[in-house]
Amino acid sequence: MRLRLGVLPLLLLAGSSFAQDGPPPAAVRLDAARVETLEQWRQLTGSLRSQRQTRLSADTEGKLAALPFQEGSRVEKGDVVARLDDTHQRLTVKRRKAELASARATIVEARAELAKAERDLPRFQRLHREGQAVSQSLVDDARTELDRARARLRRAEADVETIRAALATAEQDLKDTETRAPFAGTIVTRLVGVGTWMRAGDEILELVADDVLEAWLEVPQELLPRMSDDDLQLEIFALGENIPVVDRALVPLVDEQTRSFSLRVEVSDELGWLTPGMSVEARVPAARREPTTTVHRDAIRRDDAGEFVYFDAGGLAGVARVITLFNHGERVAVRTSSLPPGAKVVIEGNERLFPGQPLADIDAPPPSDGGGGGS
Repeated sequence: MRLRLGVLPLLLLAGSSFAQDGPPPAAVRLDAARVETLEQWRQLTGSLRSQRQTRLSADTEGKLAALPFQEGSRVEKGDVVARLDDTHQRLTVKRRKAELASARATIVEARAELAKAERDLPRFQRLHREGQAVSQSLVDDARTELDRARARLRRAEADVETIRAALATAEQDLKDTETRAPFAGTIVTRLVGVGTWMRAGDEILELVADDVLEAWLEVPQELLPRMSDDDLQLEIFALGENIPVVDRALVPLVDEQTRSFSLRVEVSDELGWLTPGMSVEARVPAARREPTTTVHRDAIRRDDAGEFVYFDAGGLAGVARVITLFNHGERVAVRTSSLPPGAKVVIEGNERLFPGQPLADIDAPPPSDGGGGGS
């Protein structure tokens, strides 16, 4: 794509009255633009994605009773983000708890009956041996009652385990009426409304994690060797701001139509305003060295039309449009057709400067007084 550079007038000259009636000179610091032989950088485009993005669904069926959060709301891990009507599940839990209490009471009774049977059998056996009024039939009945007491206790204990399992199932069914956030993030879409009848698996809302973001970049295949370099310098920008790079990895699958592949770059949202879906730009060195114009980074100014620099045009503020290419230490490589060779650009005092304003170089040596004396 050919870039067309908009060019502001290099100099706005005033009439002779300007020097008399115009503003005082602006105190500025100047620094020369340079032409340096630098490794060129390629610009790449891409977008931000979240490492974790999911659509949360219902775990059971029922009527959707509550959606506590709106789109754009931030939630923490474990927050309830949707709730089904749980009337039936709560009643079931209550009934199972009552059944469990009754079964435990039955165990208490069974243990008491067993204890009595365990006392009766030895006593009847002793009385029968001593010739007391206890027949063998009574001894046998006591032994049978002991076996029955043991069986009743085992059955009561089994009933408790069965009811305990049923209670656990009922409590899980109750728990399933709530959908909780599996990670901290932002709700980006509510897919249904309150009152909707949900079946297990029906999607309710979409949640995007905002703690770890990735920039996915489209990289031409000819840059593949450079992308594999562990010492690769990579700069990523969103809305003109440099985003810190945390980690990167190649996705080695080339698109057959575009002959490009993807580079996945983990980035840090130190400013707190990045979000999935935002477009990003990246700059990578292309292993090609060319003469390139550079200016100090403090010289770059921006307005609605783009980037520009002020320069010294014979003591007045001239304006040159530039396109920044890449950073080079404290300097910036630029493309420009309106910056004169060897021009001195304004790097301090350019915040309120305007075209055509007189300049006073604060680093210039003071003028000589001529050295003459009079008598």
